[in-house]
Amino acid sequence: MNGELRLRLFAKFIIHISLLLWQLSHEFKFQTTAQNTTDLPLPPEEVSTLKIVANGLGYKGSQESFSKTNCTVKGSSYHYEVGVYCNCSFNDNTTCHINEIEWINKGLDGYLPEEVANLTYLESLRLYSNEIKGEIPATLGNLSRLRHLDLSNNQLNGPINLGNLMLRILYLENNLFTGPIPPSLGNMKDLVVLSLYRNQLNGSLPPELGKLTKLQTLYLYENQLSGSLPLELGKLTSLKILYLYKNQLSGSLPPELGNLRSLFALDLSENQLSGPLPRELGKLTSLEYL
Repeated sequence: MNGELRLRLFAKFIIHISLLLWQLSHEFKFQTTAQNTTDLPLPPEEVSTLKIVANGLGYKGSQESFSKTNCTVKGSSYHYEVGVYCNCSFNDNTTCHINEIEWINKGLDGYLPEEVANLTYLESLRLYSNEIKGEIPATLGNLSRLRHLDLSNNQLNGPINLGNLMLRILYLENNLFTGPIPPSLGNMKDLVVLSLYRNQLNGSLPPELGKLTKLQTLYLYENQLSGSLPLELGKLTSLKILYLYKNQLSGSLPPELGNLRSLFALDLSENQLSGPLPRELGKLTSLEYL
């Protein structure tokens, strides 16, 4: 529907603007160093790990690209290879570490190797719109610096297992994930976007989602979720978009949804919900799409 499409594009636009601002600040931090040098060393073990990850994923580029042991300045930031970026602020701006991998729509048709956890300085991993298969390796949960994870539009399956990650942005939509939504997602206190739509997730919505007080976008539609809506959803006071349509949710709407004063769009259609609309929904003065 047109309204849904506009909202999805709007949400993506906001996130891209946020990422752009982050990248600009990230690049500015290295600008002084970049003006005085062209190459800075990268630990050989990270180069070896990157090659393992690329091979596992089915990277189609030249393997010679992963033979160098330095990051090269381009403009005001450091690059290792196409889609691989470095943070070169370590040891008084003399040492680099891989902090971002962005291989989008690259025809990757392998799996995500567990060795990815050895890239311990990784802050952003974006591998969306490929054909990556298999499960998310449990070791991924050890990446304590990772803040942005986008594995959407692939063929990943199995349970969603993210360990102790503390993400700000999580896109896992359009995959084949099964099982329940893990309650541990509620520990990601800084999460702003949670997108799990068009998978095969089942079970009830965990009340732990109510801990995500910074969450602005929650996409869980087109799964097999069941049970009633937890009262704890009313604690998501920063939420702007809530899409739960095309599931098997039942019961009545909790009055606590009236606490979502920032809510801009709400879609609970094509479920098994019953009962009258709570009068508290009248407090949602920012709501434009229902």
